[in-house]
Amino acid sequence: MGQEIKQVSYSPSEKILLLCEKCGSKKLIQGENAARVLQQWMKAELKEKGLKEKLRPVLSSCLGLCPEDRITAGLLNSQGEQARFFVLDLKKNKEGFEEILKVVLEPKND
Repeated sequence: MGQEIKQVSYSPSEKILLLCEKCGSKKLIQGENAARVLQQWMKAELKEKGLKEKLRPVLSSCLGLCPEDRITAGLLNSQGEQARFFVLDLKKNKEGFEEILKVVLEPKND
């Protein structure tokens, strides 16, 4: 690789959850972008539960699925597993967010 690009040999977490900010802008929670609300909630919950190294929720631009009234999320795994995509039906309550967190932290079952 050239000097302009340097590859790092570690990942900040086992999994990265990409949350589409464009989808979130179409579905507001208390007047805020739903993807940002979900990201903030997940970060706080992961920190509180000591799971920050398990999952890192980050905002992304369009992921190309564009579901109606839902949020697209892409789950990337540092262990080389194939990326998984979700269409999240966000409920405006903590239980809905907890369900999403549980699903993305579970190992992939084939």
